[in-house]
Amino acid sequence: MIATGSVTLRGLAALNMAALAVPMSAAPAQADLDAAAPASRIIHPDHDAIVARIKPLQEIYDLPVATLKQRAAAGDLRAIYALSLAYQSGLGVKQSFAEAQRLEGLILQLGQAAADRGDGYAMLRIAQIRWLKEGWSDDRVYAAYLAAAEAGDPEAAESVANALYWGRGVLKDKTEALQWYYRGAVGGDCDSINMVGLMLSDTRQGAPDVVEAVRWYRIGADKDGCNQGQWFLGLLFSEGRGNLARDYAEALHWYIDLYKSGDARGALYAGFFYEKGLGIPVNKAEALRWFKLGGATSIDAARKKLADIGEKEPE
Repeated sequence: MIATGSVTLRGLAALNMAALAVPMSAAPAQADLDAAAPASRIIHPDHDAIVARIKPLQEIYDLPVATLKQRAAAGDLRAIYALSLAYQSGLGVKQSFAEAQRLEGLILQLGQAAADRGDGYAMLRIAQIRWLKEGWSDDRVYAAYLAAAEAGDPEAAESVANALYWGRGVLKDKTEALQWYYRGAVGGDCDSINMVGLMLSDTRQGAPDVVEAVRWYRIGADKDGCNQGQWFLGLLFSEGRGNLARDYAEALHWYIDLYKSGDARGALYAGFFYEKGLGIPVNKAEALRWFKLGGATSIDAARKKLADIGEKEPE
């Protein structure tokens, strides 16, 4: 089973959102700016409850390998899956595809009884493994994901949404996909949270509701919640889009928070804010300090680093 994402174990369990990033858009109309809510008030009413649901889904990927092994030995399916990712990638252990496959076999063995009882997580993992091992057709995989999602698993809801978004095993339907992403997001699934934000802020999908997108991204960016939330918040506030007013100060806050979370891009963006005076006085020395924190020795080096990963500097 091939994993994708960042170099962390948590990232290996996540969808690579950068491949779905939406383009910069034009500045919002004045009417949109007048109607926009202050950034401090753009909070989802169920923010805290959804953040609390993220933790049990994500924390397993942050556990030491020794702890994962203990939990796996006790039959914890989530720990077994996380450990299989570790062996696939060689994170914290010596890479071993044979051991990863053994652990996947253990999921099939131990998970079937739970799946038969209607455990959505067990249903999802079994479907994913059997799809790869047995060459299931796309429509069969979709049916299995749908059953797991209807059993209440938020990660399965995201898998259903992905199938609808891309038209894999089912007719493409982005409106229906968004509804399933909502279900996954409410359950605390990080990929679903990011996709809700992405679809609501994508000007290619019709009239966007960027304020609502920000509410979801803030859920993902809360504490050690989900990957990418701070980056999207910085992007949306720095450009202004739809019904969201441009707010450079808020954008800078999220880029610095992105850097603090371990993503060097945040420091590069912060450097451009100081270099250009975006919402703050121009400060070349502070700009250079941030560029160095982001691994660049000059503005030209910072610009090249962003270009190399296909991102634009803030304007």
